[in-house]
Amino acid sequence: MMEMPEPLVNPTMGTTPATPRADATPANRKKVLNVGGNSKEIPLPAHFHGWEHLLLDIDPAGHPDLLCDARTLIAQEPGQFDAVYCSHNLEHYYYHDAAQVIDGFWHVLKEDGVAHICVPDMAQVMQLVVSSGLDMDDTLYQSHLGPITVRDVVYGYGQQIERSGVDFFAHKTGFTPASLYRLLVSHGFARVFVRLGHLAVEVFAFKNALGGFADHLGGFAEMWVPFTPEQIVTQLLNFAVIRLRAGASPETIEQDLLQKGAQEAVAKLLVSQALVRHAAKPGLTDRPPRPPAAAANCCPLSD
Repeated sequence: MMEMPEPLVNPTMGTTPATPRADATPANRKKVLNVGGNSKEIPLPAHFHGWEHLLLDIDPAGHPDLLCDARTLIAQEPGQFDAVYCSHNLEHYYYHDAAQVIDGFWHVLKEDGVAHICVPDMAQVMQLVVSSGLDMDDTLYQSHLGPITVRDVVYGYGQQIERSGVDFFAHKTGFTPASLYRLLVSHGFARVFVRLGHLAVEVFAFKNALGGFADHLGGFAEMWVPFTPEQIVTQLLNFAVIRLRAGASPETIEQDLLQKGAQEAVAKLLVSQALVRHAAKPGLTDRPPRPPAAAANCCPLSD
């Protein structure tokens, strides 16, 4: 499991700078686009060691190779990069803009390319806040910057926003493993692998097949797991139970589930299971319901 990143000031995973190998040439080096990475002085994860490191940032202070907004990536030349790295940047966009950024990632990646994305895990944050009885200004963890509060993780590092006067440092959306998975799959990524850290979620999203990058990581199958349809169903079931407890009608919840992309048969099953759980008043589940025969062999999300 990865260590807790510093999720508010463009942190990175790993400790090895992305400097070229002595025998590397521009013709044979792979290229990684670091989106919102602030500066090339900040090291990339070790698996990008020896790659050509190109920085995209909206702030000229870090001397980026591409001085632009990531929402405009779709206008760049397609298929340029072997990988896109985006660490604790995606949450700084409104959700509809984050979807546009993901489209840009897919666009600039080669056919065997991969997007490596890290974001705060709002599911873990919310669970910890509720279970520990924390308030917005209570400390979630300590960083080299000092104490990081619930408010900092949810809305962006307050001291940095105040000091800079730049609203872009604020968080404008948030993700759980399931919601990030849905965003990536719905915007064309074929395989999405997930690893959870402390209050963070990290994914590798492959444009098509796994290709050689998984082999390059070493031990990929042991470290990473594909996010499964069963996990999505579990989260949708918990959503239905919570909506029932809040007083929503079964018909309204079914429509909510359809809007989230659930197939009709799965939505009806989830509502019926939620009604049973609500009547018994148990806790939320970590197991998906048994699917009906019609939906047993299909993804719970609509195409």
